[in-house]
Amino acid sequence: MADVKDYWLTFRIEQKTVDGISAGKRRDDLYAAIQWHAETWWLEPTSFVLFDSSSEIGEIASSCKEAIAPSVDQVLIRKLNSKAARIIGKVEDMDMLRAFMPYLSKV
Repeated sequence: MADVKDYWLTFRIEQKTVDGISAGKRRDDLYAAIQWHAETWWLEPTSFVLFDSSSEIGEIASSCKEAIAPSVDQVLIRKLNSKAARIIGKVEDMDMLRAFMPYLSKV
């Protein structure tokens, strides 16, 4: 049996079309990427997903990066009970983010 880990993910999808792909399509693609990895997930809040997965954080981050437009969108993933986090996409203040999560890696 694979080791299942818990994650949270928050995101921002810019309300613009990028390379012919609408914001709605990128959001749907991001949800599909998360769902592909998730064993179970919770989607009630806007732009926040809590889920468990047997995938590693790097695999999840890679799938999310393919789903969004990193030039304008942003996804932050953190593995619960661990100092593992990934940021994908456009970040305005990386210093502030790293002040909260010094273990954060940019994908």
